[in-house]
Amino acid sequence: MTKSSWIQIDLSVNPSGIDPEGKCGPVGLFIAPHQMPKAVRGFLDAGRGVYVIELRYPDDEEFKRERQDDFVCVRLGKHSRRLLGLELSTSNPLSINSVQLRTPDVERIEEAVDLLIQQESSCKGRENYSLAKKAIESKRTLLATELFATA
Repeated sequence: MTKSSWIQIDLSVNPSGIDPEGKCGPVGLFIAPHQMPKAVRGFLDAGRGVYVIELRYPDDEEFKRERQDDFVCVRLGKHSRRLLGLELSTSNPLSINSVQLRTPDVERIEEAVDLLIQQESSCKGRENYSLAKKAIESKRTLLATELFATA
C-alpha cells in the first residue's frame, strides 16, 4: 500500500446552505476551523481490498469504522464523530476496477455521506459531513488521478 500525497483544500468560500434539511437555521455564519477539512487523499489498500479516501483536519483524532453496507465503511472520529474517511470495497461488483474510480463509485461515496447527514441529529455534525462531502467532490478528479498513481 502506497499512500498518495495530501491534496490541499480551500473551503474558505461561504458554506451557507450546507444544511439541506434546514434544521439548523441559518448555516454558515460561523464554522469552527477544526470542523473544516484541510486536505484529502485517496489510495488503494490492496491488502485489505479497499479504496480509502481520507480527510485531514487541523488536529489528529483516532477513528472508528462504521459499516454502512457491503460496499462502504465510514471512518468517524472517536470523540467528535467528524468524517475522517471512507473505505470502498474493491471486491464488490459495483466497485473500483483496479485503477479506475468509476462514476457509480463516486455516486456511492456521495450517497454514503448523504446518509450520514440524514442520520445526524446535531447541527455541528451535519455541517461537518456537508463540508467533507464538498471537499471530496471538489477534488474528485485529483483523487481518481492519485488512484492511478498508486495502483
